[in-house]
Amino acid sequence: MTKGVGKGFIKLILAIVVIIVVIIFGVKYIREFFNKEEVKDLQADLLLIQNKVEILKGNYSMNSEENPLKGYQLSQLPQEIDINSFLEKNIILQEEYEKYYLLDSRKFRTNGVTGVS
Repeated sequence: MTKGVGKGFIKLILAIVVIIVVIIFGVKYIREFFNKEEVKDLQADLLLIQNKVEILKGNYSMNSEENPLKGYQLSQLPQEIDINSFLEKNIILQEEYEKYYLLDSRKFRTNGVTGVS
């Protein structure tokens, strides 16, 4: 009689091991599935952004008469704006100051952007 109980116990252990292996692979598969879905969602969001940029690019031309550059040119900053501590770090060479513009909160507001301090 003890031989039958031993075989039954071994079968029970094997069944439990098989169930655990199936659960582990099932959880792994479900995680991969949700990760793939998340990547697909991100790809869709990026495509929407790309399309919006293309639409905006098509609606606006980049000539200076129709769309002048906004902000203050670094080489022509007003006296009340002091960014010398930034300029002293030599991130931008002085010869390149005419290429860069500074937007402060006033320029943001005049261009319709609110909530910037």
